[in-house]
Amino acid sequence: MTPADIERHSAEVKALLKDASYKRVDATKGGFDPYVPSEIGEAPIGPMTFAWGFAWTPQLEPQRAAWENLIRGFKLALGTVYPDCGVATIEVTCDDSRHVPLALAQVYAKLRRTVRGPMVIIETDVVCNARCNPFEADFDIGLTDCQDRWPMMPFNAGVIFIRDTPAAQRFLDTAMEYACNVPQNCDQWYAYQFGLSHAYLALKDEVNIKIFPHEQYNATPSVFEPTDAYFIHLKGQRKSMQRDFVLDLVERKQR
Repeated sequence: MTPADIERHSAEVKALLKDASYKRVDATKGGFDPYVPSEIGEAPIGPMTFAWGFAWTPQLEPQRAAWENLIRGFKLALGTVYPDCGVATIEVTCDDSRHVPLALAQVYAKLRRTVRGPMVIIETDVVCNARCNPFEADFDIGLTDCQDRWPMMPFNAGVIFIRDTPAAQRFLDTAMEYACNVPQNCDQWYAYQFGLSHAYLALKDEVNIKIFPHEQYNATPSVFEPTDAYFIHLKGQRKSMQRDFVLDLVERKQR
C-alpha cells in the first residue's frame, strides 16, 4: 500500500470510531430499540421522575421471590422519601445474566427518550434514605464517583441524575453504545460503568457533567448503621441489609 492508501484508511477508521453506535447490540429478547420512546411516555410528575429498569434472566428465576421482595423494599423507600415524584420503569428479559448491564444501558437511554423533565436513574438495590434535590446544581448529567475511582471505571451506575436536554440524551446514548461494544472476552458485568467512563472522556468538553460524592449520593456501607446519606447502594451481599435500612427510614418518618 502507498502512504496515500494508509492515510485514506486511517481517516476512514478514525471517522468510524468517533461514533460509538457503528455497531448496535440488542442484549434483550424480542428486539429492543432504545432509540424509540416507550409507550409509557407522559408529562413529568412532581419535581423529578425516578427511572429504573430490571432485566430478568433464566439464572434469576430460582431467586425470583427474593428479587421481587427486594423490589418491594426499594419501592417502599422511594415512595416514603419522594411521595410527590414520578416513577417510570421498563422490564426486559435477557438470555444470559452477563447481558444484564447491556440491557439496562439500553433501557436507560430509552427511558430518557420517554420521560420528560428531570430524571434520576436508580438501581433496585439502592435505598432512598433522605430527601435531596440534585437539580439545584447546573448540569446535563450528574454522575456519582466510586470509592476507589479506578481511572477506567471512576463512576458507579447505581445513581445518575439526568436533565431533559439533548446533551444528556447524547451522553446516555454514547455510554450505551460503548457498553454494548465491550469485547466478549471482557467481564460484561462492568460494561456500563466502562461505558460511562468512555462517554465522559469523549464528551466532557461538550456535555455539562457534574460529579456528586458517593459518600452522600451513592453510599456503600459495610455494615448496617444509621446514616444521613441520601442514597444507600446495597451492592452484592449488602442486599441482606435492605430490611434494616428501610425499617430505620420508616421509623424516622413516623416520629
